Amino acid sequence: MQSSERHFTCAMESKMGSLLNQSASLVAFVRAVEAGSFSAAARNAGTTPSAISKGIGRLEAELGTKLFRR
Repeated sequence: MQSSERHFTCAMESKMGSLLNQSASLVAFVRAVEAGSFSAAARNAGTTPSAISKGIGRLEAELGTKLFRR
């Protein structure tokens, strides 16, 4: 693989990772809204309230605003 191909591949992997993180954050947000709480969202998703909170925190940081009153 040539250097330019490696750079493109690394850039694409980075972008895909970012998109996956954004998708996970959006899913955490939707689940929390639907469930009514971080704890209920976590139970429904088979994860921890901390994971839901961190996902929503990433989304809030990306958007530059709070989405929930805590």
